[in-house]
Amino acid sequence: MLKTKQTTRAETTINLANLQHNFNEIKKNFPTKKILAVIKNNAYGHGLIQCGKTLNSADFLGVADMKEAHTLRQHIQTPLVVMGGLWSDYEFFTATNENIFPIIYETTQLNDLLNSTYFPTTPIDIWIKIDTGMNRLGIPMSAAMHHLQQLNNHPLIKTITVVTHFANADKKHCTFMEQQIKSLINLKTQCKQLNKISYLSTANSSTLINYPEIAGDIIRPGLLLYGVSPIQFDTSTLPLHIKPVMTFNSHIITIKHIKPGESVGYGSRWVASKPTTIGIIALGYGDGYDRYAQDGTPVIVNDQKAFIAGRVSMNFTSIDITHLPNIKIGDTVTLWGDQLPIENLEQFNKSSAYDMLISAGSKSVSTFS
Repeated sequence: MLKTKQTTRAETTINLANLQHNFNEIKKNFPTKKILAVIKNNAYGHGLIQCGKTLNSADFLGVADMKEAHTLRQHIQTPLVVMGGLWSDYEFFTATNENIFPIIYETTQLNDLLNSTYFPTTPIDIWIKIDTGMNRLGIPMSAAMHHLQQLNNHPLIKTITVVTHFANADKKHCTFMEQQIKSLINLKTQCKQLNKISYLSTANSSTLINYPEIAGDIIRPGLLLYGVSPIQFDTSTLPLHIKPVMTFNSHIITIKHIKPGESVGYGSRWVASKPTTIGIIALGYGDGYDRYAQDGTPVIVNDQKAFIAGRVSMNFTSIDITHLPNIKIGDTVTLWGDQLPIENLEQFNKSSAYDMLISAGSKSVSTFS
């Protein structure tokens, strides 16, 4: 007979009030900017629909693809920007009829679009990405003015929003970043001669923190919205007061008493140097936790720190609770959240908050508060 009630193995609790707080904090710090709140990939694991509803006062919401856009459009009317662009003429047709703006990033894509039989008969707003040096998505700088002029002269284009993205905005005093900024300045200078270019969008979360002076007209906060610093391993100098939105929890399902010299887990990585009490958590890398978390990685049990002891396995993780009194089966374990910022885990394991948030959000049960 079980002595504890059945519990969810892995659960993320999403604090929507903190999400709203973070949005307000960004708006307060950038009062003259329009905000494209990035909620792509299920809002970084936090819940697309719930986060979209919470952030529906943003000027735009950024989603990954048309599938996310169509899902969200059933619940809110905020303008949507498809950051992954178009895949077909029909997607373009449905987008223009639903206040959805796909970002055009490819020369052939642009030409196909302008020649499409699906092109609407009333003027539309176009978003186009220019590659200023990241070499991922975007019209090359060498061809940028030709195509921008082409759009500017098109009778059915009403406004043009120019988008670019930086490869190294998370670093200060970066030579490559300086080169991209020079390309951006050159692009802005050329754009002044085109009357339909209404907005420039350059700034993700890292750019907002490190290079706010080049933020453009429409800012694109992502990680900051979810209460996580985009500047890895450094949260002390953030000019914004942000709060964690996701808390990741599990529970202790059994307790082991280990003798000196005995090991715990796969590969016998961790070996007891003294009599040790080990708690086994019902969560592992199959539930979105970091498979490569090192011994000593902190967790929270009963408002106190415990530490990982042994390799994380698919559905279980072991922690050293020797120093904690009155720990019992069923006690909640917090992997990150209000009491344990995810940035601490990034720093300890040289890992990525992006990976952890999206993995946990996609593989665990979520509740919203």
